[in-house]
Amino acid sequence: MVYPYALKNELMVAAMPAKNTNKIVKTLKKLFPQTVAGSNVLQTSLECPNVSVHTVPALLNVGWWERMHGDLSFWGDLISPSVGRVMDGQEEEKIAVAKALGVNIIPGPEVEKRIYGHMGARGDKFEGFHWMESHKGWRPCLGICDPRFILHEDIPYGLVPLSSLGKMLGVPTPTIDALIHIASLVCKVDYKKIGLTVEKLGLAGMTAKQIVNYVTTGNK
Repeated sequence: MVYPYALKNELMVAAMPAKNTNKIVKTLKKLFPQTVAGSNVLQTSLECPNVSVHTVPALLNVGWWERMHGDLSFWGDLISPSVGRVMDGQEEEKIAVAKALGVNIIPGPEVEKRIYGHMGARGDKFEGFHWMESHKGWRPCLGICDPRFILHEDIPYGLVPLSSLGKMLGVPTPTIDALIHIASLVCKVDYKKIGLTVEKLGLAGMTAKQIVNYVTTGNK
């Protein structure tokens, strides 16, 4: 049984390669009318706010999390002005990586207002996320390192590729790198080793223009 708390106003998707996106959007719209086409998988991946909104609140509140065994309101309790500033810093690094690739993305808070504005998302900083009524009821009730918790998705498949791309493109990512390191210590997992890197993605040594052409046409 599934109990949805809210529906997004918009669901951006893209195919790999992007030349097949319209075909996928046409099919998905039959089930999800709010589906819209992204320019390519770089935009849908980099514009997704998940990697900026999950890792920071969890890791910066790890002591409280462990005392409560994860039984706390993730959005209502864990996002404070200070936590929001770290989230903003991580988001700025993500935007810088996207810019180096030549991909224009909308900042995370703007994305959240676009898709969850009807549920209370507001402001231009991540601090405003605690206003989202659709998310206030979520209490993970899991250990922070439990494989079912989102750290095991957002770090190896979100932050690690961002760090790896930044390194290859000459974009500093100190906040992202620090979060990967802290999470690896907390969970005793070498996330850099198991995560997606430019080598694993087949992008090593490619220029930004070559990467964009690859995700658009499928040709290297």
